[in-house]
Amino acid sequence: MTVVNHAAAGAVIALVIKQPYLAVLLAFLSHFAMDGLPHFGYSGYSEALKHRLTHLYIFLDLVGWFFLIWAMSGLPWLPYIAAFAAVLPDILQSSYRATYYFWLEKRGKHFHRGPLSKFHRWIQWGHYPWGILIEIAVAVLLISLVWKLK
Repeated sequence: MTVVNHAAAGAVIALVIKQPYLAVLLAFLSHFAMDGLPHFGYSGYSEALKHRLTHLYIFLDLVGWFFLIWAMSGLPWLPYIAAFAAVLPDILQSSYRATYYFWLEKRGKHFHRGPLSKFHRWIQWGHYPWGILIEIAVAVLLISLVWKLK
């Protein structure tokens, strides 16, 4: 899923569930539920960057951020924290990949993924080019919900 979809889901959870600890926990867990849905993608990063659809996907994610920030303006701190918690697994995954590439792979060393990283990779079975339609629909729905619930 796009980063904006995860963040919007976290914000929606915080707007519905007013208990901070529970909202943040559920926002974090929502990331894995959303990644279990079919969504946009190709097999591997080098493959994805060869396609124009990937560039459209990135552009739409950035546009979605503009609308999400606009929809969240004036909200208290909890939806922002929950939005961050919902994106956190991707931040952790990206930092793992960067560390692996720059510090280990270039030196011919390897280390094993942790259980959370393995689970995150396992649930992302549904990467398809047509998944961009699902991503757009989810973004419109979630950002609209943030706007309506604020």
